[in-house]
Amino acid sequence: MPIVFSLDRERDFALFTGSGILCLDDFIQAFDAYSKAGPVNLELYDLRKVSETQLTGEQIRTLAMLGASKNLERLPGSKTALLAEASPEYGLSRMYQLLSELEGVAWDVSVFHSPEEAYAWLGLSYTP
Repeated sequence: MPIVFSLDRERDFALFTGSGILCLDDFIQAFDAYSKAGPVNLELYDLRKVSETQLTGEQIRTLAMLGASKNLERLPGSKTALLAEASPEYGLSRMYQLLSELEGVAWDVSVFHSPEEAYAWLGLSYTP
């Protein structure tokens, strides 16, 4: 699976790392596995190692709707940071951020170019 995640329950944090070519099914599989593991309040999706994203605008909306369906699993004040340096992944991440707001996702979503900014927004320290 091109998206793997690790949980740090002590910091209430999940790190998702994407690599290679990503498609809708990769995100859905990661969401399902994460939901079964028990979500946390702080999430970071690191897309810096993604070489290609095969997602349409409609599929991004599907991901936002899927996120909104998980509202009861997250506490108020939860945050999701999307980290993307490359232009295509950054643009798709911004689209997800905007569509999440429209679909009623109950937590904050923000997009970043640097890990330092993303971790700081989450209230965590970044260690390379």
